[in-house]
Amino acid sequence: MNDESGQDLLVRIGKLHASLMKGKQTKSSSFERNELPDQLPTGWAAAQLGDVVEIVRGITFPASEKTKAPAPGRIACLRTANVQDRVEWDDLLYVGEEFVAREDQVLQVSDIVMSMANSRELVGKVALVTEIPVEKASFGGFLGVIRPILMEPRFVMALLRTPVARRDLIDGASQTTNIANISLAKLRPLPVAVPPLAEQRRIVAKIDELMALCDRLEARQKDAEAAHARLVQALLDSLTQARDADEFQACWQRLVGQFQISFATVEAVDKLKQVIRDVAVSGRLSAGSAGEASWEWSTLGAEVTGMDSGWSPACLDAPSPSEEAWGVLRTTAVQSLQYVQAENKCLPSHLEPRPEAEVRVGDILFTRAGPMSRVAISCLVEATRPRLMLSDKIIRFRPKARVVGSFMALCLNAGRTAAYLEQAKSGMAASQVNISQAKLKAAPIPVPPLDEQDRIVAAVTELLTLCDQLKARIAAARAKHAQLAEALVAQAVAS
Repeated sequence: MNDESGQDLLVRIGKLHASLMKGKQTKSSSFERNELPDQLPTGWAAAQLGDVVEIVRGITFPASEKTKAPAPGRIACLRTANVQDRVEWDDLLYVGEEFVAREDQVLQVSDIVMSMANSRELVGKVALVTEIPVEKASFGGFLGVIRPILMEPRFVMALLRTPVARRDLIDGASQTTNIANISLAKLRPLPVAVPPLAEQRRIVAKIDELMALCDRLEARQKDAEAAHARLVQALLDSLTQARDADEFQACWQRLVGQFQISFATVEAVDKLKQVIRDVAVSGRLSAGSAGEASWEWSTLGAEVTGMDSGWSPACLDAPSPSEEAWGVLRTTAVQSLQYVQAENKCLPSHLEPRPEAEVRVGDILFTRAGPMSRVAISCLVEATRPRLMLSDKIIRFRPKARVVGSFMALCLNAGRTAAYLEQAKSGMAASQVNISQAKLKAAPIPVPPLDEQDRIVAAVTELLTLCDQLKARIAAARAKHAQLAEALVAQAVAS
């Protein structure tokens, strides 16, 4: 049998398949699919999936008949949730054995279980049965079993997991509102390549070898990432623990010496940006600062005027097309220390605008409601186009003379003020929290001398600009690495 070609194997499979299908009726099949290459390797043969496997649909039963616990007369029943990278056996249902209409609906080792009805992303997902740790098992109606006939089961599963096969199965599935269904008529004619059996086993062995290599590389990568995260945290801790501006500068210079190595990810740079803000509002960033202890502390309510919010009419989903058309800001227009005026929705022409809610230069904007991660974000409006209004989820105010607007916005995003605002959030779920104006007004805010506020803002701006430049270089490097990886994979597949 070692010298048997794929075509010879198909002949043997055909004879066995005919005996298995004797007395069974099958419907005609049609499938729009990607055909196999004209030139297969020597000794390989082209076939359809239905020629080399037996396909069995799962059992059906009333929902009231399933239980979580085994019992006499009941059989374990797999469902779509059990089909992961491998068959998961830790969350089984049990149904009466009378619902297993045929012997072929009893699960066997080396069966390939396929999700026949699922979301579009998950339909066609397959897992190999390598063991059956219960006395007897079947599979539900949303599943099917592909039972290879003389083929290496792991090779068939590898075929079904290829991008081409996945695309064919998904494209051939019928779609309802939430569920995609693969019919037997669409599954049987799926084109498959049939190498000699010995070649199938060599291919599977090579796949196992390469997957093991990938697993080792992934483990090394995780170890390297963990070590890198510890290094980054140690460097950031040295900055946050600096007692004054001079010590901060000394720590910063040590950090600059290994900037490219230590801050090689966007996530690490974002952490650095937050540390810079926190250190700045504690008086340890600008040279000549006497430090936070010598500053006066006040509340936000005492240092601002005109705290109000806007409105949220039913708007068009598209942004305002021009400066002549009124728009309402989305909460995403307010980013940490950044105002994004393009994030707005166009006010319908039949609604009258509210000019009193128009955003103006010098306003400080603050998100008061939304998901946990989007509440208590604030920025200073340094420039804006006309005819953009606040929504009712955005609070705005303007600083009094003792606090510079850019410094106030910085404080709201860092240090003790930001920590207070995080604790002030309330709500029934993380998806919808809010901060009341009363709590916002009570937020503690530092009030250094005006010239020191200016120095702090200038220093933060300079350092954050450097961080953004570094993030841009990291993003560009990642894009190049991705292009190189794609090219290498394409070259490997082509060869």
